[in-house]
Amino acid sequence: MVRIHIAAVLFILLASANASDDQWTRTTIPTKSPSNSRNLWLRCYLQVPDRLVTSAGDERDLWRSSTVLAISDLPGHFEVFLNGQRFVKSEGVPLGQEQRFKVPKDVLGKDHFNALVIRIDKQAADHGLTSSPVLIDYFNELVLDQEWEFTTTEPSDAELKARQENPKVAAYPASQFKLSSRPLARTVDPIRGRQIPPGEDLTLLETDDDLAIEALLSEPEIAQPTHFSFDTRGRMWVAQYRQYPYPAGLTMIGRDQYYRSKYDRIPPAPPHHDRGADIISVHEDLDGDGIYETSKNVLEGLNMANSVVRGWGGLWVMHTPHLLFYRDENGDDIPDGTPEIRLAGFGLEDTHSVANGLTWGPDGWLYGRCGGSCPGKLGLPGTADDQRVPIEGGIWRFHPTRKTFEVLCHGTTNPWGHDWDEHGELFFINTVNGHLWHMIPGAHFDRPFAPSPNKLVYEPIQMHADHWHFDRNGKWTDSRDGKANDFGGGHAHIGMCIYQGGLLPDSWNGKLLTWNQHGKRLNVEKLNRHGSGYLASHEPDQLISGDLWFRGLEISAGPDGALYALDWSDTGECHDHTGVHRTSGRIYRFSNGTPPKPDLDLLQNIDAKKLTKIIQHKNVWYERQARLLIKPTPELIAAANELLKAENTVTQLRALWTLNAMGAAKPETLLSHQNEHVRAWAIRLLTDHLPIDHVYGLHPDHQAHANFIPMLRPLARKDQSALVRLTLASTTQRLPLMDRGLLPLDLVTRDDATDHNIPKLLWFGLAPYVGNHPEGLIRIAEATNW
Repeated sequence: MVRIHIAAVLFILLASANASDDQWTRTTIPTKSPSNSRNLWLRCYLQVPDRLVTSAGDERDLWRSSTVLAISDLPGHFEVFLNGQRFVKSEGVPLGQEQRFKVPKDVLGKDHFNALVIRIDKQAADHGLTSSPVLIDYFNELVLDQEWEFTTTEPSDAELKARQENPKVAAYPASQFKLSSRPLARTVDPIRGRQIPPGEDLTLLETDDDLAIEALLSEPEIAQPTHFSFDTRGRMWVAQYRQYPYPAGLTMIGRDQYYRSKYDRIPPAPPHHDRGADIISVHEDLDGDGIYETSKNVLEGLNMANSVVRGWGGLWVMHTPHLLFYRDENGDDIPDGTPEIRLAGFGLEDTHSVANGLTWGPDGWLYGRCGGSCPGKLGLPGTADDQRVPIEGGIWRFHPTRKTFEVLCHGTTNPWGHDWDEHGELFFINTVNGHLWHMIPGAHFDRPFAPSPNKLVYEPIQMHADHWHFDRNGKWTDSRDGKANDFGGGHAHIGMCIYQGGLLPDSWNGKLLTWNQHGKRLNVEKLNRHGSGYLASHEPDQLISGDLWFRGLEISAGPDGALYALDWSDTGECHDHTGVHRTSGRIYRFSNGTPPKPDLDLLQNIDAKKLTKIIQHKNVWYERQARLLIKPTPELIAAANELLKAENTVTQLRALWTLNAMGAAKPETLLSHQNEHVRAWAIRLLTDHLPIDHVYGLHPDHQAHANFIPMLRPLARKDQSALVRLTLASTTQRLPLMDRGLLPLDLVTRDDATDHNIPKLLWFGLAPYVGNHPEGLIRIAEATNW
């Protein structure tokens, strides 16, 4: 009797355990609740790739932290559970809308089927689940559009748990993940951790040099800042990219796995634009004590505006897909009229990688950057489509008075930071595929996700650094020597400057500084001459933050020589995976004590005495600002020409750039100058008005080019500087097609066969000979000693 009783009890218990599964009914989406039920429970099981459940060992752990669940068209209260843990409690998703909910990175299980359960209240259940939920990671998605099961009875805890075995009903294996293509909605209630209030974050910033750290601006005064610049009055202009990442007034109709979105239309420029949330503000320190007493929003309601500079009588704003000029001749910060479109055709596919970073160069051009995920076709207003210049990542520039432009170089992923060293060499920072590049006009640099749009670019140029920055565990290896490093942080670098402020300790001078996003630190690079160009080496990191929200985005020396740093202050920097806070942002100042009061009087009514002081100033900021103000007079031209004779190379170059700004430079007289940097700049300024052949055969040949070729050929044959020879190789692309082989014909006789840059620059210039002048290639091949 006892045995029969125990068996009966076990049978009852087993029957009870299995009975819960029996109450679930198979269904598909769309599905509605049976009438008179208060709640509807929907369940499916999903298996996920290891990348979503295995830590990468770094602080950011991008794969796991980027996983979200997208739910559409579900009015009424609902909750979502994963393996029994509730991570969504929502009042409903309106019809026609979608919301993404952050999946906690430790709730998904490995090597088994995770239980995803959605509880819908009566109001929502009456409408039903009409759209399939989607699990989305960084590049992939799993559309849960096949079988589900439902019940109207509240399930037990066991029914909400994962299963080791493959369920027979409503199971989605990991093999069903595919590359993402769905439009993205905003993430709801992202999991970010606690934000440190403004002021309290200062104690979390550390520097080896024990620099003084001050908080200058923070929310609510500024939010989501992406760029700042100083004008000639020492005021700070800030671009607040509050509309990021979704353009106002546009509907996303699709995207690919690299976050290149398709929108329903191209947005118009102001004043006929779709009003957004972006702001251009200006902040002024009235008494020079380092505190901004006044702040005002100069432009509001912009849409995808991420950078701003002042110069040439107004404000220049990067307002994708347009470069805008707001004329303000009297300097009262009130635009004199509607903005002028100076350049159009920038891509908007990935608002993470749009054109950005407006900065005035030593040659007088306005420089900017553009990411590869935002392919564009650039042109002046009214340019025919077949005459526009393509860009898929690279550096571009626009001349403010000639109203001409060019794409200087192509490639990389998402350049977001550039600056010039003391010799006027431009370097820029990039994310993903190598972090540091020496900008060479006409170059095609490495691209990680796709081949170059130009089919004849067989081997792009790799980065100009001898190292990579990886996670703290040194799990990845250096591609150059195969050795692991422990430089910390990760691959994403954003914002940079080459310090030439003259205030910080001497060890900072000339160093390239760049924010390592995931390492929450400032990487320091030393620029070393190497062959025709440069090769950067890593030095100890600086300005390391313990704030999980810290996201350094820009850094620059100011009028006082101190370092000014922009903190985006968020955790959603990677394509809105973990949400964008949209209401936070900070700007700090780093100095070695109390910075001196800027001598802004130097820039007022510049005479020969002031110009001499400006050009020789230890803070390069003054010389850069003076070039925006200076007007040509015999006195100033004579003063600059006298400084051109100085023994100091930096003084010579600054004098040359100042003469160029006044239209008084004579570069042809400097081609035999004793200094290689002056000779290189003489070549650049001599050919500055000639366009680079962006797409082979795009611009017509100008026979006027030929008059300076005899000046350059002797340099190609005999100049001992590899930098000069690199400049000549770069200049090849500015020559008419039939004359293009003349400089290479001389350069291939030099000993540059193994140089990192020169052979490829020569090929990029000669490649159009393949289809247009093959006999020219044969002639050059016969002349080479390589």
